[in-house]
Amino acid sequence: MNNDNSGQIEIFLELLLDQLNIIIAVLSRPVVQQQIYAFISILLISWILFKGIKRFLRQRYPSIDQLPSESLMIGNHRLVALYHLLTPTLVLVFLYISISWFANQGLPNSLLQELMKLIWLWIFYRFLIALLYARFGEALRPYKNRIMTPIFIFLVAYQILSILPGSIVLVDANIFFGEISVSVRNLLVAVILLYIFSVAAWVVEQAMVHTLPGLLHTDQRVIESVAILVRYSLLGIGGLISLGMLGLDFTSLAIVAGGLSVGIGIGLQEYVANFVSGLVILFEQTVRPGDVVEVDGEISQVEKINLRATTVRNRANEEFIIPNSN
Repeated sequence: MNNDNSGQIEIFLELLLDQLNIIIAVLSRPVVQQQIYAFISILLISWILFKGIKRFLRQRYPSIDQLPSESLMIGNHRLVALYHLLTPTLVLVFLYISISWFANQGLPNSLLQELMKLIWLWIFYRFLIALLYARFGEALRPYKNRIMTPIFIFLVAYQILSILPGSIVLVDANIFFGEISVSVRNLLVAVILLYIFSVAAWVVEQAMVHTLPGLLHTDQRVIESVAILVRYSLLGIGGLISLGMLGLDFTSLAIVAGGLSVGIGIGLQEYVANFVSGLVILFEQTVRPGDVVEVDGEISQVEKINLRATTVRNRANEEFIIPNSN
């Protein structure tokens, strides 16, 4: 079995080497190099022009550097995101000119056309961010960091993979984790699914914390406790589905669970005790944020209660993290 795994690993490494050789061979073609040089020149020219326009706008609107990078507003004028769309717009215009020139000269321009899709994606992303920031302000930032930017990066990576020759063969290749064989495609899908569930769990938690207390007229801390459990439940479901995408059956999961139970019995007793104690504290509300408690003979105030530990601050403004089992 080990010999089989070694052989499969060698096959995968050969596929990687073949992919690299294909890319090098494509890049060595003069027609491809011409398009790459043209695109790099377009980026440099657009960046230089943007710097010049930015300097002009800074002189006319001194407050521009104090605004969020995604803001639509400059002074008292609404420029409809023109300032922050300027660089990708310049790149797009120069790309159109370059493609037309290549076509008139009878030169291939397919790579430039593929790169244009990336620029359109860049423009749409920047415009959407600017539009949402104009509506929601800084409240949008966590959603941008957790949702919109990762989606943009994924789409860019997908587009780049679609451009690279031979990437389909590489995605369908298998990699091995011990005796488990997983295709690169399934591994990527599993990672994406896990990320989707983690984002969904965070969104559901935020929605529950911000909407349910007013609708149900319930204590905020009780809603936060339920939201935390819902979040971890969704993460657990996402983890199981992701493992299923990797080809793990229930027998394998049972073996893993058995190993975990042994690990818990030997080395994770304290962690499990803290977790269970955290659930008890959150549901029974025996200790709440803002309560004054005595820790090691010192008076402290509870600041935050998590599933594993509670954060308190003493009179000397020192912060301590106390395991929930204590």
